[in-house]
Amino acid sequence: MDSEQYVVRGIGLARSLEDLSNVVLKTVEGTPVRVRDVAQLAIGGGVRQGLATADGDGEVVAGLVLKLYGSNTSE
Repeated sequence: MDSEQYVVRGIGLARSLEDLSNVVLKTVEGTPVRVRDVAQLAIGGGVRQGLATADGDGEVVAGLVLKLYGSNTSE
């Protein structure tokens, strides 16, 4: 919506585009409406989540390290 992004993550059993195309979105008068009825599916690139720049001059790689409380990061 507008400039906001919502990420929905779920556990599913889909292993192929065919599996995804068979997902029922809703039922109209007893007839299932599947994804394949309203959309074309294709495998595409990953969705870009953001970028980082160095002093506003070109993109750089950014990393994040998480440490568990009480752990030894030297190990």
